[in-house]
Amino acid sequence: MTSKSRLSVSLILSILMIAAGLAVIALLTTADAAFAQDATSAKPADQAIPLTKCTGIEACGGINPNLVADGSCNGDYSCYVAAGPIGANSCNGNRACYAMGGSVGDNACDGVRACYNAVYVLLGVGSNSCNGDLACEETHGTVGAGSCNFSYACLRAGGSIGAGSCNASAACESTAGSVGNYSCNGDFACFHAASPIGNCLFNTTPPPACVASTSTPTETPTETPTEVPTETPTETPTATPTDAPTETPTVTPTPTPTDTPTATPTSALIPRASLPLILR
Repeated sequence: MTSKSRLSVSLILSILMIAAGLAVIALLTTADAAFAQDATSAKPADQAIPLTKCTGIEACGGINPNLVADGSCNGDYSCYVAAGPIGANSCNGNRACYAMGGSVGDNACDGVRACYNAVYVLLGVGSNSCNGDLACEETHGTVGAGSCNFSYACLRAGGSIGAGSCNASAACESTAGSVGNYSCNGDFACFHAASPIGNCLFNTTPPPACVASTSTPTETPTETPTEVPTETPTETPTATPTDAPTETPTVTPTPTPTDTPTATPTSALIPRASLPLILR
């Protein structure tokens, strides 16, 4: 083989190696892009939500599409046999509102199985609530506005959730009873709580609504006293003393002595001339 032939063969082999390398790089890039797309599609609440609705396998199977607002029920079985109505930009994700038993507000239940309720009955979700994977899966009762926003936040919660509550990872997972307003905002704050929880309790940072509520009295003051005051004393005063005074003494005085004096002595005087001489 001549030197020219060897050069041609080497050049061809180099070109083939370069082409093979470029093909491998292109294949890896395509795989990475597909993986990234799958990762983001698992959490549709983290990306822009389209105005389309009912896209995906049986996305709106068993529900009247007229009960679904724009930008909702996108994902396989996302609103399958859901009761509705479904608000705007809600129930986006695979099985997001599968067999959901009540209404859903706007911007709610976005995430994989976010409000999935095939076993228990979730009666209703307020706006801006239950966003995150399995955020309100198989939750009992109702969820107020602005609550249960994080993965597993209210997973299998045992009762209704008030407004502004349970916004953290597993904050109210498997609670036994209801949760009031603005409570349990912190990771695992009320995880598996055994009894009902009131308002403004167990927060890592007190919500503004709870701080504002303590700045005023807990009881509404009355403008007038609770008892009506009397204009006059409770006892009627007497104008005169309790004992009436007598105008005259109780004993009548006598104007003269008690014994009447005699005008003349009781014994008569004997004239001096009549006395015996011895007595003169």
